[in-house]
Amino acid sequence: EFGTVQCFSDIPDTHWAFRYIQRLNEDGISSGYQDGTYRPMVIVNRAQMATYLSRAFLGM
Repeated sequence: EFGTVQCFSDIPDTHWAFRYIQRLNEDGISSGYQDGTYRPMVIVNRAQMATYLSRAFLGM
């Protein structure tokens, strides 16, 4: 089950991707920024995407 507690100050529980972002955080795939934001509109670069994929599929 996806989490229901807000982890990021800029992602309200009404955001369409709230549950998916929470799950990425819970699974250690994507952790957001140190200031407690997730910044969903920031473009992800190739290195960041490679990191996400390796965490998701290889458990790294």
